Amino acid sequence: MRFLLALPDLRKIKVPKDGRRHRLRRALQLATSLLLLAAPFLGLLRVDLLDRKLVVFGARFAFSEFAILYAVLIVSMFVLFMGALIHGRLWCGWMCPQTTLSELTGFFQRKFLKGRTPKNSGKLLAHAATIAVAMLVAASLVSYFLAPSQYSSPPLAAWVLWGIASTLLSADLLVVRHRFCVGICPYGILQGVVQDPNTLGVVFDLQRANACIDCSACVRSCPTGFDIRGGSFDMKCISCGDCADSCDKVLNAKGVEGLIAFRFGQPTQTKRSFLARLGIIDGKRLLIVAVASIAITVVVGLFLTRAPISIKIASQFEQTESSADGLVTNHYSLSIRSHLEHAVSFEVEASGLDGLEVLAPVGPVSIAAGADAKFELLLRAPHGPVGGADIQVTVHVEEQGDFVVPVKFFFPSAPTESAESVGNQATFPPEQGRT
Repeated sequence: MRFLLALPDLRKIKVPKDGRRHRLRRALQLATSLLLLAAPFLGLLRVDLLDRKLVVFGARFAFSEFAILYAVLIVSMFVLFMGALIHGRLWCGWMCPQTTLSELTGFFQRKFLKGRTPKNSGKLLAHAATIAVAMLVAASLVSYFLAPSQYSSPPLAAWVLWGIASTLLSADLLVVRHRFCVGICPYGILQGVVQDPNTLGVVFDLQRANACIDCSACVRSCPTGFDIRGGSFDMKCISCGDCADSCDKVLNAKGVEGLIAFRFGQPTQTKRSFLARLGIIDGKRLLIVAVASIAITVVVGLFLTRAPISIKIASQFEQTESSADGLVTNHYSLSIRSHLEHAVSFEVEASGLDGLEVLAPVGPVSIAAGADAKFELLLRAPHGPVGGADIQVTVHVEEQGDFVVPVKFFFPSAPTESAESVGNQATFPPEQGRT
């Protein structure tokens, strides 16, 4: 089983610190790590369980906004598939937090044990540093599911989740590490299924294999102990490129070009087109890029065209009240969803019937930023012919203008002789139905 893979001793991995690919990879890993740690605090990505909202780049989406959330899910699937098909495991070796943290664990091992026979104090320091990093990352993970108001005083559930995440991450970094990449990671398994000979990967130049001097520098620098000379596109290769830097260092010193590089398949003498150099080599790649581009365009369109305020009014005819003095009160549910980043106030007016008035809500009512609020809307009018009348409810929202919602005002049958005041339940013909 790949999960039982014997990893090389972290202290003995020869990291090509001066390699150009390695330096670029370290910079990208640092940038990605800082972005992932800061994302929930900057409002770039957060699942606000308290308010039942998904926050993406500052925009707040209610869990009930299925269309947008479903579109985001579909786009994510296309992007993952496109990345796996065209660029292989580039994400795994260059940006994935699992790789970054596993290599950080290796750094602690080399730093505190220094390649000598490990002492208890060195082990203790290395393990303590690893656990401290795991606890920090666990805190960042928990922050993805908290509202900003909870950061200063997290609920008990957050502390429990942090404890569980810290334990699992510590076990991962101390024991599992790159075994996760090789035998567990679902994205790695997907890449193994969809990649083909034209997928970007770390490739050993078979046409110049006789130039290899069997120094094994490539193997000693690999975090999974994989020998790239035995063939590319193996699950043990995470496309970090350290083997390429190690090979370059050895052969370039002898005036020979390195044998390992990132390529879309084996080297070719034919000049490739611009699209081919980007990895779009054949029709299926062009198709998946086109579909992903369309999907991204649709999602961006949904983002840009989403109204800052959405209002719905639902009739509740079963609560219609008729009084002996000839007045009818209709009940409605007024739902207002705000996508704004600041509080606004609103007022309600109604028109379409003589004597129609708003009983509730009265006066300016405030809605918090990003709130999904519901109010009881009560309208009263003099009794009219049995049946429904078309009216308009106008919601004046501060800074956003007027929202006009057409609704039905229901007139029930005349109140019975026992009706004495407002509050008697009205009856209405079943064939009228509800709108």
